[in-house]
Amino acid sequence: MLMTTGVVMNDKLLTGVRKILFLTIANNPRITQTQLCALSFSRGGDVHRLNHHLMGLESEGFIRVTHRGKRGQFRYTITKSKGKQMLKYLQQSNPLLRIQNFGIQNE
Repeated sequence: MLMTTGVVMNDKLLTGVRKILFLTIANNPRITQTQLCALSFSRGGDVHRLNHHLMGLESEGFIRVTHRGKRGQFRYTITKSKGKQMLKYLQQSNPLLRIQNFGIQNE
């Protein structure tokens, strides 16, 4: 566990697919659900559980929907509070993420 800005972050909160989704959303603010499905499919992933993982990340406060378009075209970004804290935690725990430029918008 690591302390970031007064909040204890447990490194087991984001692993596997959820961690990849979170980092993809952090690196591509306002990414659409269709784009996430295409990325998952191109990696050989199973897209039928993608909504499940996205809903979990949203309900836990790591990501949020920034736009609801026609036909369920959602756009995602990380949250200012818990999302940015988790990103900071992941960057501190993984040296490769420290040098990566995440396109986080100041909203």
